[in-house]
Amino acid sequence: METEPATAATSRGPTTFLHLARELRDMIYKDYLTVDGGYVFNPTTWKLKRSNDNSNPHPFALQHTCRLIASEMRGLALTHNLITFTPIETMPVQAFQFEWLVDIYTQICCRAVRGLAVHEYKEGKLPESVKATLLHHRSNLFEPAELDALFSDVAMRNRLWPPDTSVASRDWLGIADSEVFGFTRLLMTQPEFAPFWHKHGAEDFLRLDLFCQPWKAPSQDELNRLWQLVAPMADVFCRLTDLPLGGLESMLQTLPAGLKCLSLHPQDRFKYRFSATAAAIGFLQSLEPSVRLHMRRLRLDENTDSVAHPERHGKGLVEFCNENPRLAIERRVSLWRTILPQLGRTYRCGRWLDGVLPRAGPDRNSFNWGEGRMPSRREISRAVARWVHEALCLPRSVTLVIDGEPLPQLSSQIFGEIVVKDAVWQGACEKAFASGRLETPPYWAWRCPDHYKNILEGPDEMWLTMPYEDPELYDHCGYTCEDFPSIMRDILTGSSPVSLNFHVGGDPFDQQMEDMLSERLDWRNEDWYAAWRRRHDDKSIIPTPPLAENWLELFELDRNPV
Repeated sequence: METEPATAATSRGPTTFLHLARELRDMIYKDYLTVDGGYVFNPTTWKLKRSNDNSNPHPFALQHTCRLIASEMRGLALTHNLITFTPIETMPVQAFQFEWLVDIYTQICCRAVRGLAVHEYKEGKLPESVKATLLHHRSNLFEPAELDALFSDVAMRNRLWPPDTSVASRDWLGIADSEVFGFTRLLMTQPEFAPFWHKHGAEDFLRLDLFCQPWKAPSQDELNRLWQLVAPMADVFCRLTDLPLGGLESMLQTLPAGLKCLSLHPQDRFKYRFSATAAAIGFLQSLEPSVRLHMRRLRLDENTDSVAHPERHGKGLVEFCNENPRLAIERRVSLWRTILPQLGRTYRCGRWLDGVLPRAGPDRNSFNWGEGRMPSRREISRAVARWVHEALCLPRSVTLVIDGEPLPQLSSQIFGEIVVKDAVWQGACEKAFASGRLETPPYWAWRCPDHYKNILEGPDEMWLTMPYEDPELYDHCGYTCEDFPSIMRDILTGSSPVSLNFHVGGDPFDQQMEDMLSERLDWRNEDWYAAWRRRHDDKSIIPTPPLAENWLELFELDRNPV
């Protein structure tokens, strides 16, 4: 009887793990290392931890069996798992101080441009050499004719009131806040202006940019160094432009005491946090480049409000996207816990800095620390637009998801009835202006160079033609921001890096716009404005369970207990 020939495996002895093809071993590594829910960032230890503690209790035991396996598995845990970051809540004092210093720095930048405009370039026109440099670095944002307009706008924005969350007319520019702010910082560093800084003792101003990147989560030592730079420069530019800063006098009086004099008020119950994006950037900067290259998926969950204008923080991710083209980053922002509450935060409104300094006066004890206000319907689209504009100026590997949970149906209603309708309204108005059916108002064509002609020498009444200075025009004109109709059309059709995790129904965007125009054939400008005002003033948006019963209850989620 003939025997079967021995198989190859039998002739070589038993097959071991290393005898398997590399492709099979890689499949085993992936299954072995994958964690349900991936890894989450722990701000206390500044390390990653498994989101599911019931996963493999010894995830790296296999890697310790031999050098070859250790080499093959190096970095694969980062490659095969999602890494999630959330806002940092463990550093409230540092977050509060950083927000305060960034706001002061923002105002210093405005006053620096203002000083240039008043003392050196009274006609509101930049030197041609400076324009050439700015266009070289920002050619994708500005046309040559727009630079003088932007220079005048940044310089003069402080003439009637100090900036709150921007250095320029952000919504009307149609450009992300971070891009406008980047333009301002780039403008300050031009060699043509060096004699001006030296003449007024402001050379240290240029060093501030190293510390005041809003996407940082600085240490206490970094905050102390920033304080020592900010306070003297604030004094210089207040004297230079004859414009006070809110609460600055008290700050200068306490300068010898250092930053420790800026502490949380006992009545201030707000939870000050660094953003999830700031946490991710800080963690990535702590790693070696060879380690970062293994990463493939990051999720930055901006599920609550945070300091230093979190919508701008995506700019700090660009260097990591350029370093690792295979890295995909998803920023997820909560509509109900982040975007809408930003409109009602007391500390985001007006001159809130006056109420937080040690010597701010008798109003300190009566400052409204606790209540906030209900977000206005006419503010919602602009709040969404700020986040969207920031997302659109980032690499395509960074996406933004507007999260409507835990109220997806109400989120869909808000977008359909307010945000999308605002975009349709603006698009219809623009078509009517272009066809001559309506007269184009001056504030709609604000980028026209004639709009800024002689504005530096003109009377204060000239500011009534600026978008922000006339409440009737600002609130009810039907204009949200530049390119808002096309921005919303792309989101609804899925051709934008911005998406929604809830469904928005209704007719196609262009069809809604045509229907609106056909229904208003005999309308004049004042009819459009009146209808706009009625549409936004008829009712309020109120959260519902399971989130909260009302806005005050929702605000309470972001406050420390009494």
